[in-house]
This record gives sequence, structure tokens and C-alpha cells, in this order.
Amino acid sequence: MTTEAGDDKLVDKFNVGEWSEPYVVLKLLGDGEVSVLDKDGTPRPGEFLRIAGIVREVLADILDDRRVIVERRESEKAPAFVSMVSRVEIKSVADRLLALLKDSQRTFGEVRTVDTFIQRRLGLLQLKQSSDYKKDIEVRVFDSIYGNRPLLYGFSVKSELGHAPTLLNASGSTRLNYVIEHASPDTIEAFNTDGTFRERFEALSSYGAQIVFRDFNSPVFCRNLAVLDDSLPRIVAEMTLAYFKGKGRTVAELADFLKFSNPCGYPKDCLDFYEIKIKRMLRNVALGMVPATPWDDIDDATGGYLIVKDTGDIGAFYIHNRREFDEYLFRSTILETPSRKKHGYGFIEKEGAYSVLRLALQIRFTK
Repeated sequence: MTTEAGDDKLVDKFNVGEWSEPYVVLKLLGDGEVSVLDKDGTPRPGEFLRIAGIVREVLADILDDRRVIVERRESEKAPAFVSMVSRVEIKSVADRLLALLKDSQRTFGEVRTVDTFIQRRLGLLQLKQSSDYKKDIEVRVFDSIYGNRPLLYGFSVKSELGHAPTLLNASGSTRLNYVIEHASPDTIEAFNTDGTFRERFEALSSYGAQIVFRDFNSPVFCRNLAVLDDSLPRIVAEMTLAYFKGKGRTVAELADFLKFSNPCGYPKDCLDFYEIKIKRMLRNVALGMVPATPWDDIDDATGGYLIVKDTGDIGAFYIHNRREFDEYLFRSTILETPSRKKHGYGFIEKEGAYSVLRLALQIRFTK
């Protein structure tokens, strides 16, 4: 893999989230199946996806109960790398890598042994896929919907080993801009210097100031949300503001607050629109949409999500159980406060005649 060799840098730079991706490759090829998850992220009894192979730099096909054949093709004419690997050996290395993922006292030699196997026997040279894409791995699945033929699907990988993963990372593209009306210079100065966000917003309100959403820092992110629903930019802006005001932390709590405050003015019998549209946004962020790239409503992770549990077991939200995936995302995500210094938000600044507050959206899994 593209890691440092010959010194402790391989250990120092050991990132549990990144190393979870080759673990998934090993685990899928070794086990040949993966559990299907329900809306709580729990395996559904007796339901599995059967794995025919994986595609990730290489083509790796499960031949039978004992063997996997791996090919890397540099051209259409001939493979540049071919390896026949025992599934028992793959399972053994998967177990060793899992132990390293859980052990903060891992040594260079232990990591190098696993890394060497992954490179030389499986032909995998990259630790993780580019963050520009939601698809981390392609898996050939025996799909019962299509007569149990092996079909190729892209999956995103999220690991519960180590820190809880993010669904949407804060960046310049996820900043939102709000105009502060009816606030004196002293009120603005106090907001910029004193207290928690909740306290500062309460102070703004007590002085009669009003906060009006203006726009997204990134027109691309706003456009991408509008592709899903033209009211989603407003809903996301109001949800973000509600979080910083202390109205809730989980996505479900914030959706309930929006039902109560109803910033879009929906009729009373349509207040569930907030939850429906937020679920749609979460799913599309999970499967294909990124804030900085124009999106065409086509998922990159066409198969769904692979979740690495803290036990090392892997479960799948498959494309055919989308409703349960939506519910899982809705109930398992929170908004959080990213670094103000890094992302340049949380202050009221003058822009001509206007006082503008910037906030940053970041969404993380609860585990």
C-alpha cells in the first residue's frame, strides 16, 4: 500500500477508519457473505448477501469454499498480476488486522506483516479510495431480485471501530450565511466574544435581533439540495441554525423542532414533509452527493452501505431495503460543532451594510 516502509511511520499514521477498508475486502472474501441490517443497524436473522467477488484495484473472485483468484489488469490483453489465495489464509489475516484495529499498542512488525500480505497476495496498493467518491468498494453480489445472478454494485464503507465516522464533513462548501437584523454594534461584539453558541443566540434574541437565512457559501451545494427538493436548502439552513441555538442535537430531534416551528409554512397535515425530505437528503449524501461537486441525482454507491461493527462483524444496508436505510440514517446521526478556527464560522462580520453570520454544517454518526 502507499504507506511508509522501514520505520515506525506505518504505525504512527495507522488510521483505523482507513484500514477498515482493506479489512472489509479481507472479511468479504474470507466469509463469502454479509448480514443484512434492519433500521436499528441489527442483523436480520437468516438474511445474508452472498458474495461472488470484489473489485478494488483488482478483480478478486471467490472460486469455491477454499480459494480466491485475484487479477490486476494493466491492459485488456493480459493480466499484470495473478494470485491464487486460500480463503483460510485470508480469514486468518482478517482476524489479525481486526486485532490491530482494536489495539492501540500495535507494533510496526505486526502492521507490516498484514500490509505485505495485502499488497503481495491480494495486489491492493491503495489504503483507501478517494474521498471524492462515496463508493469505497465494488462487490459482486448474488442478487435474488435478478435470479441470483452475480451483479456488480458499489458500496460505501463506514466503520464503528475507532471514532464515530462522519456522514458529511464540514468544509467551505457546507458553510451557510445568515443576515443579522436589528442588532446594535455592542450586541454583535458581545456575540463574537462571549459564551456558548446557545447563550449567544439567546442574548441576540433578548436584544430583539432577528436571524434571516441568506444563502449557502457554495452555490453548488445549494443546487445539489434543490435537485432533490427545492425546499431542502431552506430546511437544511433552518436545521443548522436550530442546532446552534440548542434546539436539538440529533437529526431526529431537529426534525421534530422544524415540525413545531414550521419555517416553510406547510399545512398542519403536511408537517411530516420535514422528516421525509431530511431522510432523502441524508440518503443521497450517504450514497452519492458531495457538497462541492455538481450532482446529477445518480448514486455512486449503487449497492448501499457496508457497516463495520465494533465486534468486527460486517452488515449491509442493501439497495433493496432502502426504507430501513433511511430510518437508520435518520435515527443514527447528529449535528456537531466543527473547529471554528479551521472552518472560519461562528462570527458576525460586516459585509457592506449587512451584518452576516456564518455557520458550518457537519453531520456525524452516533457510533
